[in-house]
Amino acid sequence: MKRILAIVAVAAGLAVVGRAEESTSAESVVKFATAKLAEYKAWSADYLQSMSAMGGTMTITGEMITKQPKRMRMDVNMPMMGKNITMTMIMGADGIMWQDMNMGGQRQVMKMDMNKVGAAMSSKMGLNGDPTQQMDPAKQWAALQQMFAFKLLPAAEIEGQKMHVLEGTMLPGALTNQQMAAAAQFIGKMRVYVGQQDGFTHKTEMVGKDGTNVVMTQEFKNLKFNPDIPDDTFVFTPPADVRIVDMTDMVNKMNSGAAPSPHSAPPPAK
Repeated sequence: MKRILAIVAVAAGLAVVGRAEESTSAESVVKFATAKLAEYKAWSADYLQSMSAMGGTMTITGEMITKQPKRMRMDVNMPMMGKNITMTMIMGADGIMWQDMNMGGQRQVMKMDMNKVGAAMSSKMGLNGDPTQQMDPAKQWAALQQMFAFKLLPAAEIEGQKMHVLEGTMLPGALTNQQMAAAAQFIGKMRVYVGQQDGFTHKTEMVGKDGTNVVMTQEFKNLKFNPDIPDDTFVFTPPADVRIVDMTDMVNKMNSGAAPSPHSAPPPAK
């Protein structure tokens, strides 16, 4: 499970990267990427993530929608332990992250105030600053460049569109946080496939230490740019009969190294 979480944490900042028509270096791709993605005020896509873990492969499918500033909705299906789990994650403009999970008929709702979790959580994920701002393309790229040294590989093609391919190796300084140190034990490189026409990251890959085995693939398909997305798409109303677990205080204590109190469990929602 720690291995899965480490891979997901590294992948969390890879939702969007950009385009460069006539790039001659990784840095020129990054610069063009930042500028191009600033044009997208909203986007939606079908989501596919495949991970090799615990001797098998786990595939997560769903849909992801984002809208600036910092609004996100993700609806996914993921098989685990012989059951199909459905999960909805929503972050609204207020910075509150909701997670509504249903596993075998058992429903659990959790919330986390990303404004209060602060920089400590970002640091453990290999990021700097306010975690609610990591949907900003410029900040995404800045965070990635703090973790990886990129080089430009020969172009590839996905579904008829040419891709710029960036390959990154972990920088020594990135290994000072927990998530990256854990990921570095089994991840050798990361590849990012950037559309030369639409400027979006269609695919990312995490490559194992052997340099050939892909341990995680993340893909976005059926992309729509600047669609008209109602603001209530990013509003979550908890059901009255489900207990809400507020993870904010617990996560802050874990990030600070303090053990959560066994008596600090949140009361049922009123």
